[in-house]
Amino acid sequence: MCWDSDGREREQVFWVSDNYLFHACAMQRIYNLTERQLLRKVNKGELSREDADKSLEMLASKVLLGALAVPPPPVKHIDGDLDPEKEKHQRMAALVGHQTVPQRKNIISDIMGKNMMSNVPKHLAELFTFVETEFDPLNMSKRVKPWLEAIQKQPELGKYLQALKHVVLLKLVQQLSQVYQTMRISDFAKLADFLSLHDCEKLIVQAVSFNQVCTPLGLCAACYRAHARAHTRETTRG
Repeated sequence: MCWDSDGREREQVFWVSDNYLFHACAMQRIYNLTERQLLRKVNKGELSREDADKSLEMLASKVLLGALAVPPPPVKHIDGDLDPEKEKHQRMAALVGHQTVPQRKNIISDIMGKNMMSNVPKHLAELFTFVETEFDPLNMSKRVKPWLEAIQKQPELGKYLQALKHVVLLKLVQQLSQVYQTMRISDFAKLADFLSLHDCEKLIVQAVSFNQVCTPLGLCAACYRAHARAHTRETTRG
């Protein structure tokens, strides 16, 4: 397998097909191979360490955002033997150099263990730390907006924006459900104003159906009703 020639093509295929986990794995492998190549040049005196770090910054940023864009795993795990896509996932894992199907937490651990955070801009490191480690549902939108806006301004990173917003929404719902038993949709909309209410409703419905969140806050019934009404209107117009 020649990753110099087809690694980037594979990460793009995984991305456009919404296989964010395997996109992140592919980007991780591209980063590791590139880092080794640059280190050899540094050791030979062909490249300064500073220039090598600059070359790695964008790749490290893509690995970090690619990992963050992977949705959290189901709250209720499917037994591996019962997973209808087990064989497909194993084949894709082999394509990115894994003997077993990787998990989101493994990629996150690798990013932390290899100190990749030192090679990314400060605002991306702050976003990563906030999403992965902090609990602040009432201020989540206010805190992530500046970081998301900075990402939007970077052409090479802008593609991650919507997927990141979806993950932040899931984190918000998970954290709110630990504090509140019920919440009005209007109040929730204010806390999730980085997305439209329509997108929030649709994503919450999907998240519950994929077991990514437990039934939260009494929101899901309202979201299902709103989503059904929107679907009915679209069908009627069609």
